[in-house]
Amino acid sequence: MKSSILEKLHKLLSGTNISLISLFITVIITMVLMRIDAYLAGFGGKGAFYLQVAFTKSNFMEVLSSWRSGGVDLLIGLIWLNYIYAVSYAVLFASAMAFFSAARRKLIPALISRFDLVTVVLPFAAALFDWISNTMLYLLFTGRSLKEELIMASSILSSMKWALVVLSLAIILKSYFSFRKAMKGGAPTAP
Repeated sequence: MKSSILEKLHKLLSGTNISLISLFITVIITMVLMRIDAYLAGFGGKGAFYLQVAFTKSNFMEVLSSWRSGGVDLLIGLIWLNYIYAVSYAVLFASAMAFFSAARRKLIPALISRFDLVTVVLPFAAALFDWISNTMLYLLFTGRSLKEELIMASSILSSMKWALVVLSLAIILKSYFSFRKAMKGGAPTAP
């Protein structure tokens, strides 16, 4: 029987090396982005998260006015790091999901469930929304004016990204606890 593309992706992502490498890269970039965010916001300012979910031009401008001088130029200059970060956290989350489901199946032999196959795609969808949202922010900053529609669209996409990130983290926790239950000899729960 031929493996589907999702099964091949799941198998690739379930490897320990991919999980560890993506964890290392994601932790390093997270620390760098946290430092940049702290610099942008300064003492009492609003960080980049607030910019992502501003929704209106007035909220967007309020966030920008709370930043240090040169903050926008710094964000534009380092936007490429946000694109790499999206890929790194997507691979990390997907590999964690795949790793725990593969480890559970080693303890209690079963086929890869459809749930396991579909959920590894969720972090990549979040990364795609992140890329599009970052591109919109770049266009807002490099364009001649801040367009309300572009701010709203960017905020909607960022909100969708955050929803998928939270959902992915919940699935990782569920996968981890299903794996732990299988280790203790309990019957696995259906995903």
